[in-house]
Amino acid sequence: MEDAHVAVVDMENHKGWALFAVFDGHDGSETSVFCAENIYKKLDSCKEFTSEEIIEKFLELDEDLGNRNSGSTCSLVLVDTNTVTDKGTRIIVANLGDSRSLVGRYDSGDVRALTTDHKPELPSEASRIEAAGGVVYRNRVDSSLAVSRAFGDKPYKANAKLAKDKQKVICVPEVTESHIAKNEFLYICCDGIFETYTNETAIQFCTSLMKDTQDTAAVLSNLLTSTLKGGSRDNMTAMLIELADGTDFAAPEEFVPGKLYAYGNETFFAAYRLDCEQHGLKWEEIEKGLPRSDEGEALDLRQLSSLSQPSLLSPNKNPIALTQKSTRTTQSSRNLMGKPPSEVVHKVEDSKEEDNEKEKEKAEKGEKGEQHEVVGKRKKGTRSTGGREKKGIIAKVTSITGKKK
Repeated sequence: MEDAHVAVVDMENHKGWALFAVFDGHDGSETSVFCAENIYKKLDSCKEFTSEEIIEKFLELDEDLGNRNSGSTCSLVLVDTNTVTDKGTRIIVANLGDSRSLVGRYDSGDVRALTTDHKPELPSEASRIEAAGGVVYRNRVDSSLAVSRAFGDKPYKANAKLAKDKQKVICVPEVTESHIAKNEFLYICCDGIFETYTNETAIQFCTSLMKDTQDTAAVLSNLLTSTLKGGSRDNMTAMLIELADGTDFAAPEEFVPGKLYAYGNETFFAAYRLDCEQHGLKWEEIEKGLPRSDEGEALDLRQLSSLSQPSLLSPNKNPIALTQKSTRTTQSSRNLMGKPPSEVVHKVEDSKEEDNEKEKEKAEKGEKGEQHEVVGKRKKGTRSTGGREKKGIIAKVTSITGKKK
């Protein structure tokens, strides 16, 4: 659970500007969470959003982290709704590491990459790493770190004789300027998505579903589920930002639990419950909304462990599913998600002895422990926020987080 994100639809000191960012942490969540909580204040203090000022604020935030060993990527987009030309709405992109910002087209599914991954094996990055006394081995800094630019990671920035932009790992973002046309949308995500998808196929997946629904939370939920089933085991947070009428989707804050997978994995179940409770939801209320057996009794998770398809915590069964704003949107969501299952597990009672016995049996059969989908080790929730109107442009923002436990 190392990723984080931030969405500000109207900056206080820069009226008409919005800020969106995804942070993919490694070696812990301290750095990603700290950056998500503080990046807005740093950038809002800029006089102007020049490359020099943005880089300076990134370096200041990196200093504020202290000597944290954990690190985080950052893919950040500033949207200037005050500047709209024939090309579209002006945006400024600041990127560290291998999270990505993309622009997709509704009508064709075409994609424009706004960022380039900062990987150690790139010649420009490798030369700096080696000049700082490091090595690039197996495409990693000192055979360990898979990105060459990041917040935190202080052991890689410890050479007192070198400037901040000459260290093995640096916190100097690549700052570029672009635009979003009327027929385009912005997509920001962690690199976990790209263990299953390419830039093109990720955008095409989204646009194919967006033709049939305005419920972008459902679209992203399907994307993350598909990414997990495709084999990704990395952090994955995705944000979808549309410069469209978001009035019907506006809400101070929403949290909707994702799918409840029935694979008999106690770690996933515990993380799922914790995530709900951390967002202020009472587990007793969630339990009331879950389907029961024909006799009205709670079903044991082990009863569904052999299912080939994961069960779904259905919106129409869950009393705290808040993203659906109208009958039409709700129906679209159901069409995408599939019919609610007749049985959903909501209780785990496997004892340690039973778990050990199962693993022993698997070992005797020559298996490697858990052979079912490892999605059981992940939890997922959706958070959706709608924007406020500013000079005729309303931002509709949806984000969804899939994290590993």
